[in-house]
Amino acid sequence: MHHQLTRLLPLLLTTLLSACITSEPPSNPVDWYMVNTGDNITLVIQDVVCNRRYNNVRISRRSETDFQTCGDEEGRSHIRYRVDGYAARSGPWITRRINAGDSVYLQ
Repeated sequence: MHHQLTRLLPLLLTTLLSACITSEPPSNPVDWYMVNTGDNITLVIQDVVCNRRYNNVRISRRSETDFQTCGDEEGRSHIRYRVDGYAARSGPWITRRINAGDSVYLQ
């Protein structure tokens, strides 16, 4: 049993990792900007339109970063985000609807 698990573990890990990496661009893409006015922050972002999750999105302190998510039939993005990390897992999700070119100030 242990020998079978040892042989299957690399295959399982490869399958899981390839499922996490998406090479497909978002459908009806919306380009927007994340603005961080505070210290370094790591976020979890959920793209509600395409049902994609982006973990460990790091934004440097006092910076602006471009981001691309899927757009709905009106050409707007719909996301949920929250600060990443053990203590933040009980924190609330913040929901935003975003137009192309918008700047979203993250807290």
